[in-house]
Amino acid sequence: MILCSWTLKEQVAIGSDKQLEFILFLNDLMGHPFNAVISSQSIAERKPRSEQVKNELKTKLSLVDRYHDDLKVLNDNTNAGLSPYQFPELFESVSKFSDTVVSQLKEKISEQSGKRLSEIESQNSADRNNTIKSLDLFLQSPRIPTDKFSIKVTWQSGTYVAISTYYVSGASEVVGGKRGRLSKQEVKVREDNSIEYSFSLNAAEEELFSKPLSFSSFSKGYKMPVKHAVSWISKEAQVDYEKMDRYDLSEAVLTESNLFIVFKDQDKGSEVKFTKSMLAGNKSVDIDYKDSVQSVNVTGQPVLQKNLEMSVVSGLVESIEGALRNIESRRNGLRSLTVNGEDILSTLDAVKFAVAITKLAMVKFGLSLENIESTSFVAKLVDNGLTRAAISERMKSLGPQAEKLSRLPVFHYGK
Repeated sequence: MILCSWTLKEQVAIGSDKQLEFILFLNDLMGHPFNAVISSQSIAERKPRSEQVKNELKTKLSLVDRYHDDLKVLNDNTNAGLSPYQFPELFESVSKFSDTVVSQLKEKISEQSGKRLSEIESQNSADRNNTIKSLDLFLQSPRIPTDKFSIKVTWQSGTYVAISTYYVSGASEVVGGKRGRLSKQEVKVREDNSIEYSFSLNAAEEELFSKPLSFSSFSKGYKMPVKHAVSWISKEAQVDYEKMDRYDLSEAVLTESNLFIVFKDQDKGSEVKFTKSMLAGNKSVDIDYKDSVQSVNVTGQPVLQKNLEMSVVSGLVESIEGALRNIESRRNGLRSLTVNGEDILSTLDAVKFAVAITKLAMVKFGLSLENIESTSFVAKLVDNGLTRAAISERMKSLGPQAEKLSRLPVFHYGK
């Protein structure tokens, strides 16, 4: 059962109101993630049926085996009871015939049970896909309050593979008691949660990553200063240069704080790494060279740095940074999702994810346990279509899983 996300009226200056941002997040949460909970619950509800069919099959096959054993005993006893007249050929035929009948009987029973199990698995497969797809759609929302991210492109088996990963973590306060409501007797408990999820990206859609990216595509014949020594004759520094035409992009990683770019000469086994801080106003690029003999911080040595043609380096770094940002939206699908280390795409525990992301969102949007049921907050819920009846109806659609979410203060309004 897939339910559509509600439509909210247009809002202005969302970023100026953290409560409103949370309400918009909450509306999204009661769309796709709730659908994921419903689908995953359907799978869980079929598990007893599946186990019942398997147990029935085991019991029936065991019954047929006993029947076969009884036939053998009856056949042997009858043959012995006809002594002194013996008809071994006839009784052997009876034995073979019974073997054939029993084999066909077991085959028919297994076939019928197999069809029932196949139907259940087909339904489970559809709900499994719905669960993952619903989580995928929700996690693509720009309203997810992430702390960190990385966009990574690596050269693997003749193509560029791209993955974007997002992290959100924090400590929230939960309360004791049957329903988790605040009271004088209840105490607040600190609870840590962390969520990590990633998407596969279509790197080939970005021209820069559609084929092997060589350094020469930015500057043919570029030479990188990588080593220097002082001549005892001239007393001047002698600089050794590395020809960059044989270097191809091996890896590029963009995070909220840094950009890392690695070009490698696969034959030589050497690499040049470019590092740029993403702090506001920073434009400097750090360069490191490494081979089997040495590791050199190029920009850390004045003699090497003054021989750098930085305009080429700056253009290369800017182009790759732009390409990484471009492919972030070119998602092929949800690749992984963990909650406190648990692989949700394997366990399909969608309600665990819904509970964790709600707690984290409350922290990120600055909502305390004391003010979340305030008059102003409730008024904003109603203004945006999240009335008591609407929330209650959505909670009821979750069936028994609603209890886990109902412990959160934000859903008390829907009781």
